[in-house]
Amino acid sequence: ELIVPPSSYIQIKVIAFERAISNIINNAIKYSTKIKISVYSNDSNIIIRIEDNGIGIKDEEKLLVLKPFYRSDKARSLNNAGNVGLGLAITKEIIIDHKGTITLQDSKKLGGLLVKISLPKGQI
Repeated sequence: ELIVPPSSYIQIKVIAFERAISNIINNAIKYSTKIKISVYSNDSNIIIRIEDNGIGIKDEEKLLVLKPFYRSDKARSLNNAGNVGLGLAITKEIIIDHKGTITLQDSKKLGGLLVKISLPKGQI
């Protein structure tokens, strides 16, 4: 459950947004044993941070994994023929469709991957 302060809200396409967040969380479940999800806001955005304690993604691959059909070395090693490298690319497109941004960073708290999503607040 995501809790956003009452004075802040975002407009989302529920099914698409759920797909984007589920994809990130499912990746974290697949590649790690501990996950932390944080939601906060600043003056203009709602920020969602999903971080894990997995092996992370190499810096040189962080932008590549957001492109269609790219699979990182760790994804290739899972012997999962059903994985074609579209999950994060679709997630990125959904976030962009919501006028937001998505970035991949190293998690300083858990040591794995940090996925940061920033979405503009709605107008009241």
